[in-house]
Formats: sequence, structure tokens, C-alpha cells
Amino acid sequence: MSETNNTIKSKQNQYHHLTKEDRCKIETLINIKDQNGKRIYSNSFIAKTLAVHKSTISRELKNRIKSKIMIRTGNIKNKPYNANDAQNDYLFKRAMSKAKYKLEQFPKMTKFIESKIKDDKWAPDAIVGYMKTHNYFNREGFCKITTPTIYNAIRYNIINVKIDDTRRMKDNPKYEYHEKKNLPDSKKEYSINLRDESIDKRLIFGHFELDTVLSTRQGVHECLMTLTERKTRFEIIFKLKI
Repeated sequence: MSETNNTIKSKQNQYHHLTKEDRCKIETLINIKDQNGKRIYSNSFIAKTLAVHKSTISRELKNRIKSKIMIRTGNIKNKPYNANDAQNDYLFKRAMSKAKYKLEQFPKMTKFIESKIKDDKWAPDAIVGYMKTHNYFNREGFCKITTPTIYNAIRYNIINVKIDDTRRMKDNPKYEYHEKKNLPDSKKEYSINLRDESIDKRLIFGHFELDTVLSTRQGVHECLMTLTERKTRFEIIFKLKI
């Protein structure tokens, strides 16, 4: 595909939010002026430096120009661009623009979920399944919800439920790493690393690999032995007695 006729946007043209570092660069560049007090670097130059569109710089400066200050003479003029003020204003607007979680918007559903987890000891996926089969999603004060939403609400303290109240979210002890031990001398003569290289190429029929599969179901242990022929992938499975 031609580089001039593709539809993929280059990285420098992709949209991204300005950072505090970007705003400091903007403040520095717009304050560099010539002898007549005119800006040396245009919005286009600043945009190219920050790898953003020039309209992004224009909006950034326009939003800050709206701020007014009163000087000692009593006159009101535009407040000069300040990176710290611009960053604080951005963070405030971002915080105010975030939508509320579903469980914050539906307190009736929140209390129902809290009761099922704390009193009835239900798991979040069981609650979602019950609400779905009993048509709770169409009732007043309820809405459609998924299991991950409930788990996230618990993690972020959006609902009055602790991690200890649900079985599946309890912290499990971390897996302890055990250093791999070398093969005992008594078993080295049977090591798979000693087999002939021609076996690895799977050219000759008759070479099998053996493995066992142990499973537990309802307290009953069962074991399967598998024999797999390397060339044809033909497999034989036996159920072993334990």
C-alpha cells in the first residue's frame, strides 16, 4: 500500500490529551517574543513541536484567555496563559465529566446486591444470573448489569461490601516458586533428552510418548494414561485403577 494513499493516521497526528509537560512547553514558547513584543512561534509551530493538531493549541489558549484579571489601575484584561492553572483546570473538568457508576445511579439495586452477598452469601455471578432469569432488569430501580461490574464496585468501595464477604475474591496465598531440581542420577539413563535425534523429526512410525492425567470429581480420583504416536498423532487412552 502506498504511504501517501493509506488511511492509517500517523502517530504524530493521533489525538491525545495535553499533559502538564506539554502545557509548560506551550507557556514557554508563547512567551518568547521579538523586540516589538510579538510572538515568535505560531500556534502551528507549537502544534508541530508537540505532535498535535494546531486547533488543539488554539483551543487551549482560547480557553485560558477567557479568564479575566483586574490590574491596579482598575482595568480588566485577559489573564496570561499559565501552565499550572491550565493543568488544574483540565483535571477539574475531567473529574466533573466522569459518569457515575451504575450502582451509584440505582441505590435500590445496590441494596439488593449487598443483601444477597452479605446475608445470603451469594456470589456476584449468581446474583446476576438470578436477576436475569427473574426479569429484575426491567423492574423500577434496576438496570442491566454484569458480574465484572459488581466485582469492580467491591474493589473500588462503591457498594458496602468487603472482599472478605465474598468467597471468590478472598486473597489466596501466592504460589510459592520452587527452584527446579536436577534429574536424579538414577533416572538420567531414562531421560527424554537422550533419545535419538531422528525421533524428533517424526519420520519413523512406532515412537510413543506416555503421559498421565489425574482428575478429581465429587471426591473420586480417576487417572487416565495416554499414549501418543509421534508421527501419526494416533492416541491411545486407558483408564487406570487407583
